[in-house]
Amino acid sequence: MLTAPSQTNDDTVENHTRTCEMLVTTTSGQASAGRIVLSGNVLSAEAAPGHETLMRSVMENPVVAFDKCFTAVGDPEKWFEGLPLQYTGSYLRARIVERRRR
Repeated sequence: MLTAPSQTNDDTVENHTRTCEMLVTTTSGQASAGRIVLSGNVLSAEAAPGHETLMRSVMENPVVAFDKCFTAVGDPEKWFEGLPLQYTGSYLRARIVERRRR
């Protein structure tokens, strides 16, 4: 599991969990490269077999969204929300698939 530490006090953020599925294009359609979970202000990622390097790269790189640049460590929630805006290509796409309150 890949994780990005949070720099924000968890007591100041509403505790909820959201999931973003990372999809890659294959010769037979789409396949999951893994998923990224935002729980409170803590990010974690699970890579599908063979996609560990790709998922690590996604977690380590900033996201440009809403005319700003966000990092997983600096602003986990905005970084997470920006994933579908950053990854819209023909090979790699991000899709928020779950929004659940705990």
